[in-house]
Amino acid sequence: MTSKAIRIFGFELRGLLFCLLVLIFIIGEVFLPMPQYYIKHGAKVTNELGIKNELTLNEILEQETLNAGIEFDDGSFKILDSHGMHFNHLFLCSYEINQKEEVRIFHLEKNIFGNMKPKYPFNGNNIISDKNIGGNFYNSYVKDGIFADYGVIAGFADSSSGISHILNKYIIDQIHPIGYFMWVEMMREPWKEAIVIWVLYLGLFLIIFKFRNKKEEPLKFYSKWEKGDKVFINSKFI
Repeated sequence: MTSKAIRIFGFELRGLLFCLLVLIFIIGEVFLPMPQYYIKHGAKVTNELGIKNELTLNEILEQETLNAGIEFDDGSFKILDSHGMHFNHLFLCSYEINQKEEVRIFHLEKNIFGNMKPKYPFNGNNIISDKNIGGNFYNSYVKDGIFADYGVIAGFADSSSGISHILNKYIIDQIHPIGYFMWVEMMREPWKEAIVIWVLYLGLFLIIFKFRNKKEEPLKFYSKWEKGDKVFINSKFI
């Protein structure tokens, strides 16, 4: 038993449809969201002398904080800690308002080109308090694509305080940071599970096609008639 394999310009229709699906996915996931990632990797500014200098992360975050409506004392903004991932970047930043320190954690998303955008508003509920009454810490769970999932904890601690954190089935206890801190721990790697699933699907796909008892006969679409080609008229070839 034979089946017709439709070909267009020498390529099977199924293969072309698969390539089209991949192209649509890339356009939808990579190119269309590009304007949203407006914090450009390696962005430069021109100074008064006409010299282009690359912006530092400190300058970028300082400007983003001002754009969010947070006004602080000049020269007081600084990055206390940061953690970069494949598609996320976390910053623990401080500044002073009327000489009183305030600390926030900023979460930014990255694309494959290294450009970033805020995942959450800079002026949201992300203030790290220095009063740890009842364990006042910032806790978050960050998914970094298929590469890894991270547990994040940030806060203020003195030498006498201890922090307990549950990591999968393990309990990490008695961590004694001093001052403001941000702790990031990888909790799982989804890409390992994804590989196993894809291997199972590929094996099933190969088994199905291996036991097929029919051969495919190509069915061609011609872009133009050439001398010697048959003409199909009234259900008959002439």
